[in-house]
Amino acid sequence: MKFWRTPLDIHEIYVSKGMAWIIEDRCKGCGYCIAFCPRDVLQESKRFNATGYHPPK
Repeated sequence: MKFWRTPLDIHEIYVSKGMAWIIEDRCKGCGYCIAFCPRDVLQESKRFNATGYHPPK
């Protein structure tokens, strides 16, 4: 993880790693997952889910 400055507690920070699974039919199109994605890999898709929202891709 990159920081604009080195935090004083850099050796105490633990960044969990894993995979995120998105259940597209439960997506409400709020965009939180896109806005707060730490890797900036999610983006809104052009297609619609079952409830009429654009899930992330």
